[in-house]
Amino acid sequence: MNVSIKETSNATIVKIEVEQMIGYSGTDFQEAVMNSIKGDKKCTIVDLSKVTFISSLGLGMLMSGLTNSKNNGKDFRIACACDEIKTSFSHTKLDTVFEIYDTVEEASAEI
Repeated sequence: MNVSIKETSNATIVKIEVEQMIGYSGTDFQEAVMNSIKGDKKCTIVDLSKVTFISSLGLGMLMSGLTNSKNNGKDFRIACACDEIKTSFSHTKLDTVFEIYDTVEEASAEI
């Protein structure tokens, strides 16, 4: 899974650069999230703006990131513009667990 990393003054943005977030190919993503959590930034923002499909394994990777972030006293936010992804979060009730924003800018504004 292609992942890019960008740092701001108080957040690390982990951007998924593929259309399908399928768990078995997510080693790069998991490593990027763990490095972000270990870093000095207060928040990890996962940018799903290019993602149009997320598998249950992909959702599990996001849950793992959230859990590890919370266990380390950090924030974990999701930015996604795609209605299909928002629907996946809604159907699984994960929209009540994650902080979900439409854009990275919105997610960053409230840190």
